[in-house]
Amino acid sequence: AEAEMRKYIGGYAIHLRRNAGEIMGRVGEPPTHARELVKACAKFVAHLRARPSKTQDEVAERELSSRLTAQYARLMMCLAGAMGKTAIDTDVLQRVRRCALDTARGKTFDIAGMLYRASGQGGHEVDTLQVLTGEPPEKLRPLLRFLRKIKVVEQYQPEVGGRKGRPRWRLTDKMADLYRVVVEEGV
Repeated sequence: AEAEMRKYIGGYAIHLRRNAGEIMGRVGEPPTHARELVKACAKFVAHLRARPSKTQDEVAERELSSRLTAQYARLMMCLAGAMGKTAIDTDVLQRVRRCALDTARGKTFDIAGMLYRASGQGGHEVDTLQVLTGEPPEKLRPLLRFLRKIKVVEQYQPEVGGRKGRPRWRLTDKMADLYRVVVEEGV
């Protein structure tokens, strides 16, 4: 049964390769909401997959979202063609979104989720994030500083009883919007 399945999958892959121009020509122009979701997914992944350089003193930045946008747009069109669609629909967009979420998974994704869910309470203190993530302070603090540098999180001090409270971390407004669009709303 496995050999039979491989034969069919291989045959379909050959068919797609040989007829790519014709197949892709059937897929219509993506609608505006599809292009917007692709851009949001690319920005989201670019921020959450960014890592500080461990070997260089250079400014570590996130990946260019324009490159990811082009990749996700190509994925969207190829998925539609491979699925035999003539238009970008919800099924195609759900698969593109799932790809972005799978790519974004990791420690920074988890922290972003914790801060997003805590936005109604004004974010979290470092001590709370340490407990929630299980990360020691010597790893968590530099990661939060890096995420602040690339504008994923921000630190602030709320007023408590007329005095400054303990510093808290929260998502930036732009990152909270991206999280809402890509993770919460989806397609």
